[in-house]
Amino acid sequence: MIATPEQASRKKVECQFRELAGLLLPGKIWVFVKSIIVYADESGTHDETGKEKGSEYPMIAGFAAPASEWSKFRVEWQAVLKAYHAPYFHFREWAAASAVIRGVRKPAGDFQKNPYRTWDLKKLDKFRETLGKIVSRGNKVLIAGAIKRLDEYHEYLKKVGVKPDEVYPFEFCMRYFFIVYYKETLLRWGNFKASVNFVFEQNSNPKWDAAMHQTFNAFQKIDTRLVGISFGEKTNPLYLPLQAADMAVSRLHQMADTLADDSPNCCLSCCLISACNLSTG
Repeated sequence: MIATPEQASRKKVECQFRELAGLLLPGKIWVFVKSIIVYADESGTHDETGKEKGSEYPMIAGFAAPASEWSKFRVEWQAVLKAYHAPYFHFREWAAASAVIRGVRKPAGDFQKNPYRTWDLKKLDKFRETLGKIVSRGNKVLIAGAIKRLDEYHEYLKKVGVKPDEVYPFEFCMRYFFIVYYKETLLRWGNFKASVNFVFEQNSNPKWDAAMHQTFNAFQKIDTRLVGISFGEKTNPLYLPLQAADMAVSRLHQMADTLADDSPNCCLSCCLISACNLSTG
């Protein structure tokens, strides 16, 4: 049986993960914690064809950190929200308010629901800058996986005879997200023994939900430290770290067209994106 390009790509990614697992050094432990939690959000996943505006570079991004680090984060993040009388941080609404105030965009029909609609530009910028500093400090690891040029990816599949309905393109983002998770945590923490839980932003698309569970299960078979996957709403106070993930993935999505890559599918290396200052730009 000849493997399809989709099956071959999946096998390639899983092989990469196994190779990374072989790099672990027995007895070398850099993190003495019981639990690591990864919070992640997606951007540009509203159109599987990549033709709609903003869907050219679908990606998943977020942060891995010890549970104790997230406890400190929650206190600091909530203090800023309270100081600014903001119910939550949501980059899309923040950007919409900023664009309206600067005269770049007219208010959309739902603008009256925007929690930042009455703020001035100075307050908006200071709000994001302050939150960005919280995101950037501490023992967190930035992680991102993406497809570079989704339309080119589909053209590639067409050339090799794969029909669009035979693949779910966002699985590539998911697989490479886990690959980058492994690379970056290995570099930062080495062979840590803590359990790892993943929390993703809630997605109403059944295909996304099924693909994410399938991807997690595949990598869990390779690395037994991966113990759980769950989903939450970023506006829910119980999932405050998802707001940090939202800030990261939105900022990186803005930068995506400046990152060059010749292949139709690729992982965004955190070696490149870690230089991104989330509090500016």
